[in-house]
Amino acid sequence: MAIFKPTDPQKKLAAARVTRDNLIERKKVSDATITEQREKARTPAASAADDVTLTKVENAMRSAEDRSATFANALSDIEKEISTAEAEIAGAADQKLRAATASSIDALITRWESDQAAFMTATQTLQETSREVSLLVLDGHGTSAFLMAAHQQIPAAGAVILQGLRAYKGEVLAGRARPEMLTPTPEPPRSKLVEAGPTREVIPLKHLKFTHEGKVVICGAYQRHSLPSHFADLAIKRDLATTIGDPRVKDRIGLFGVLTPSPASCIALDDTPDKPATSSSEPILSSSELFTPMDRGPAVVGRMPVRLTSEAMTGTRSMGPEEEP
Repeated sequence: MAIFKPTDPQKKLAAARVTRDNLIERKKVSDATITEQREKARTPAASAADDVTLTKVENAMRSAEDRSATFANALSDIEKEISTAEAEIAGAADQKLRAATASSIDALITRWESDQAAFMTATQTLQETSREVSLLVLDGHGTSAFLMAAHQQIPAAGAVILQGLRAYKGEVLAGRARPEMLTPTPEPPRSKLVEAGPTREVIPLKHLKFTHEGKVVICGAYQRHSLPSHFADLAIKRDLATTIGDPRVKDRIGLFGVLTPSPASCIALDDTPDKPATSSSEPILSSSELFTPMDRGPAVVGRMPVRLTSEAMTGTRSMGPEEEP
């Protein structure tokens, strides 16, 4: 046993955990010894050994049991010591956090008082300026009234806020309030505008198609289209499009109307497939495999009585000239 025990809670806790692990291992060995001594005691008893031999074996067994009980008691004591050390460390961390929170509240109070004083001076100065402005511009009266109301109401509101901050600080130090400062909610990340690539306006001479940003783009012939520059240059180079000022297409713009052509009738400027993807399933050639035949028995044969009337049995018509005798 050490003469001087560690005073640092962290070192004390670490030492206690090492001692606990050592006791656990020694207790396992002691429990195994108890089982072994019990097995040894059965053999002499079964062979009718004398009392001296049995007493010797039983004393060894009781000694192992007493040693295991000693280790169990020591483990109970060391677990209490570990719990005490952990509580001491948690308490120290809590007190440190509460002290930091109180310090943050004091800084916040100082900032409020400084900002409030600056605001009061600014509103007083701006109010005096607004009065002079109101002699020339009527809107100055409203601004002056607003500043006057703010100058009168801010001190009272500030007093309530400062009182609440000091009360919260007291609750934190007393252990009745949450010992942490709430951080302001961060602003959501702003979306970055991605600048579009350079484009060029052309007039296709044929129906065209290409894939841009994962989508298939269809361009009808003889319509004005803004294409990405590399696609526009490629179409002009292949004589599939022309520039806006080309006199050849001056009178042909809108020739095919405004309907979007089918992708199958368009010329691809890249590796866009000529045909849309089709289903891999086989067509249904017969519906016989979709239904299960069911035997409903033989056909039902019978007669259904029908009531005939004289009106239903008689009728008249006129004969044509070719039917007359």
